[in-house]
Amino acid sequence: MERSRVRKLGSGSWNRSSDLQSAGMTRRLFSARVAALLAIVVAAGCQSIDLKTAVEVAEVSSGYYDNGLKDGLNHLVPSLTFSLRNTSGQDLSSIDVVVMYWAEGDDAEQDEAIIKAIGGSGLAPGALSEPVVSRSKIGYTLAQPRAELFAHGGFRDWTAKLFVKRGGKIASVGEYKIERRLLLNVSTEPTPR
Repeated sequence: MERSRVRKLGSGSWNRSSDLQSAGMTRRLFSARVAALLAIVVAAGCQSIDLKTAVEVAEVSSGYYDNGLKDGLNHLVPSLTFSLRNTSGQDLSSIDVVVMYWAEGDDAEQDEAIIKAIGGSGLAPGALSEPVVSRSKIGYTLAQPRAELFAHGGFRDWTAKLFVKRGGKIASVGEYKIERRLLLNVSTEPTPR
């Protein structure tokens, strides 16, 4: 005669074999719900967007920013200010910009910055982002007056290469030669991000 495996807990009891079947069904149901929810999130968040055509760089200005003194010398760094325009037909969100600074004649970038240009709140179709200011940490140190930077024998022009990045995808959106002009340290400029 086989005995039923029943265990008493307080005033109630449970059958071990039926409890395991119930737990298995609950796990499968839970797994199915998680998979369905994950599929919905992935479908909603990963709409296929061609970053190269969805984003346009606009209102670009550049120059060499007066970064104050470094070790007693004038410190001037390449600076680029720009906005992004949403040229797609849908809201865009969570877009980073990678700015790489190249000195003329070098084989590799001298510096780079990764900046959140469009946040989670998004940018409507046709809209323009707030201005983005990017400055290299590397530049020129001069004993001479700042105004003599471009006449200095060691001066080389710089280029900023821009890439937009979203969800693991990256696309080149332009190259901009840094203008030969001084940008004075004025507190009314947008703060670099």
